[in-house]
Amino acid sequence: MITRSGKREGFADLAAIIVAMMCFAASVSGLVTALYFDFIYLKMRSK
Repeated sequence: MITRSGKREGFADLAAIIVAMMCFAASVSGLVTALYFDFIYLKMRSK
């Protein structure tokens, strides 16, 4: 979670958390897709 000392900006903090979650999901999805194409798809295609 994002913690700050001092004044908190509720919606800005919420937006930052949502953007961080979306970036994390996109990076995991991209990694899984890259591994799929590198290992599974190329082995199936070479047979």
